[in-house]
Amino acid sequence: MSYVLYSVITIIACTIGAISGIGGGIIIKPSFDAFTTLSVPVITFLSCCASFTLATFSMIRCDKKILRKNLKVNIFLAIGAVIGGIIGKGIFEILISTLKNDKMVGLIAAICIFIITLIIFINRIFFKDCKTYNFKNPAFIILIGCTLGIVSSFLGIGGGPLNIILVYLVFSASPKTSAIMSLFVIMFSQGATLISTAITGNIPTFNIMILLVIIVSAIVGAIIGKKIFTKMTEQTNAVFFKYVLLLIMVINIYNIVKFSL
Repeated sequence: MSYVLYSVITIIACTIGAISGIGGGIIIKPSFDAFTTLSVPVITFLSCCASFTLATFSMIRCDKKILRKNLKVNIFLAIGAVIGGIIGKGIFEILISTLKNDKMVGLIAAICIFIITLIIFINRIFFKDCKTYNFKNPAFIILIGCTLGIVSSFLGIGGGPLNIILVYLVFSASPKTSAIMSLFVIMFSQGATLISTAITGNIPTFNIMILLVIIVSAIVGAIIGKKIFTKMTEQTNAVFFKYVLLLIMVINIYNIVKFSL
């Protein structure tokens, strides 16, 4: 039954992640925290694997015209995401070794994810017509990518809504273009995180079958999400994104209470 639970959570998370561009990690991470007994390091690693699988598979199947249209921006974002992914993973390892308390690490992550999501939700509700920009400076774009990489790797959430909102504000991208650019950043940040984890020998111990189930489920979710994504309008995608934010906040409120007890 545990494998069924892992599979269902991953498929739902990656379907939503592929549609909205937030990746699967920001739903998988808090959902696994809430409904499984796996340790925080294992959940973070599995979430990273699922996010990387989803993003990579989605990029293989995405509309390449959008990637080519924003090629320079995407390349610089990817460079920053790789750097940020490595830094974020290092911060997470330091926190784990310093606190030596899974519940405390889980609580910190849940609070951070909730705050980030709440801020973005408020922004989308009350400041949806705020001024956007179209920055071209390579150093600034790399810095944005690095910031996104640090947050996604440290929290084990892939990319999350922070990717979407920053890409929208900084590059004036449409909701669907933001989703594809976000998944592109996730692919590189989580890829860098996984490589860093493997090199440093910090892969947590767990049943390999769980990883296989999650990878297959992430691909299934990516396929379903892609089919839905191509049929959605820009307006529908934007509305869907708001409901996803609400779902993420509810799950993390539950986790904050759970880890506080």
